[in-house]
Amino acid sequence: MAYGSTSVGRAMNGNRAVRSISSNNMRYSKTNRISYVTGGTNSNQVLSINRTDSATFSGVTDPTSVVITNVGQIPVVVMLGYESYTSETADSAVVYQHALLSPGETIQPPMRAIISVQGTETASTHASFADQSLHNLDTSVLDWTAPSDDLKADSGANVKNDTLSSTTDPINFGVTVSASANSKYFRVGDLIRIENEILEVLGTYEDNPTSTSLVAGDIRCKRGVFGSTNASHSDDPDIYFPYFNTHHEFDKFTSGLAPGATAGYCQTDSSGKYASKNFFGLGRTDSTTPMGIQPGSVCFRFYEQGFQEIGAQGLSSSTNSGLATSTEYKFNITVNGGTAMANVAFTTDSSNVRFGGTNGVVQKVQSALDALYYDESSNIFETEVTVSLVGGDLVFRSVNNLSTSAVLLADPGSGTTPWAVGRLRAAASMKTPIPAKVPDGSDLVTYDPITYQVRKNSIRLAYDNGSGAITGIGITGAINYETGAWWISNAPKNANFEYSVVYNTVFSGKRDAQEAAQANSLVAIHANVFNKQMDGSLKVTLR
Repeated sequence: MAYGSTSVGRAMNGNRAVRSISSNNMRYSKTNRISYVTGGTNSNQVLSINRTDSATFSGVTDPTSVVITNVGQIPVVVMLGYESYTSETADSAVVYQHALLSPGETIQPPMRAIISVQGTETASTHASFADQSLHNLDTSVLDWTAPSDDLKADSGANVKNDTLSSTTDPINFGVTVSASANSKYFRVGDLIRIENEILEVLGTYEDNPTSTSLVAGDIRCKRGVFGSTNASHSDDPDIYFPYFNTHHEFDKFTSGLAPGATAGYCQTDSSGKYASKNFFGLGRTDSTTPMGIQPGSVCFRFYEQGFQEIGAQGLSSSTNSGLATSTEYKFNITVNGGTAMANVAFTTDSSNVRFGGTNGVVQKVQSALDALYYDESSNIFETEVTVSLVGGDLVFRSVNNLSTSAVLLADPGSGTTPWAVGRLRAAASMKTPIPAKVPDGSDLVTYDPITYQVRKNSIRLAYDNGSGAITGIGITGAINYETGAWWISNAPKNANFEYSVVYNTVFSGKRDAQEAAQANSLVAIHANVFNKQMDGSLKVTLR
């Protein structure tokens, strides 16, 4: 049965099947007569689910949800078929969970589910069996992890050819990996990296095994994308999954190509955006074991800006700074771990030497810092720094969220220093600079005011909601659990980050009702009644 038809009616053992399509949803509704089936190993089949519709398949294709209602006069035993697993990665037969549904009662079974049958249940090992069945099946777990400085992960496959030439074809090129199974690592839309060339995967043998242009183990690629060069490659080079920010070229943040940048900066852009075609190379295998990213397991934490407070108290915009009028002052500032200090020069107003107001000290210093931001000869070129009054103190803050974010104030090498003048503290007695940090420890927990129990606090985290959306701390984004491709916007600007994730579990990747692919979803529904004299009636509605 295909969802594409607008209306279907047919008799099938007295059952009635009706489909309708609304403007927003495609729906399938079927009411089944459930007769008593005695003993044996069979019951009334209500529903069979597969991912692919075909002429030989009489079920339904991969619904979003299933709602089951007993619309009859007697109880019905509903049997929900899920794949059984004997370990975290090994599946077995489809087994059925039984539920007695009373007249008028409705259930909505989970679509993504399995039944754990780990261990052997005997009188002597019952406890062990129960313990294994309760195992979380989380397989591969990463706690807070910083992306590698290489901005790439080895896929596990190599180019099979001795030489991959710099073909003149600008559209695609066949790349054969070292073994046929290795093409299972790749998905259409992936970016791969071979030495310093970025390629886009346009097709794989796994996606289209009947293609005449691809043989087992082949992937077909577009060459030289994201600012890379279509080049020759020899000696069976490794194939990597790159995870640079695809909002810019692949090598933007490598030494010498961006002021103050070092190789390996995995960071959001100046608008707070990040996008990648894979999740740091995780969730890919060359086998049929469960693979992909576990829905609901992804968390991000972002570095917060480094700053320095001068250590003053009670300052406000109307406070007189104590600096002289119409006088040039200078101080040194080091930002974001730079090896050289920048010399900041500002001249006070002829009348206003208060901290605030037009041409006040804060505005004068900020203007000097802004000028250095645009000065290519400056040591803080394109490095934004703000100065402001916060909590009665004067605070200098780096406006990026890199792990190196920091500010250090010092006396100038020459000229008149403002430090230790009026309300400004001497450089040697200022507060210790606060470097960039990620939320951790007490930042991520709360304490119950009555019981003092510790609870996780997600207020400073971004996370996926299990339905493909990334949210939290004002961020919007999405993730594909099968490929790991993800994007975010409205994140902290120019930010390094760390991630936490679970992958390659039985619930990872795509929701799949195909037993051959190690199903992790509802496979079938059967039903029966205990009344030999009456029929039950069960309505199944799909979205």
